[in-house]
Amino acid sequence: MVFATFLGLLMIPVFFVVVRRMLGDKLDEPSKEFLERQGDANTVHGPDR
Repeated sequence: MVFATFLGLLMIPVFFVVVRRMLGDKLDEPSKEFLERQGDANTVHGPDR
């Protein structure tokens, strides 16, 4: 019974990661606001040529 508990605790994070990767996690993607700020920052702080 202890082995089954240990195995269950070990497999829960594994299944969580597998399901997240299969379905695609929106939390892993950068937000649109962040990308807009990065784009604005790149144009403002670009090199003077």
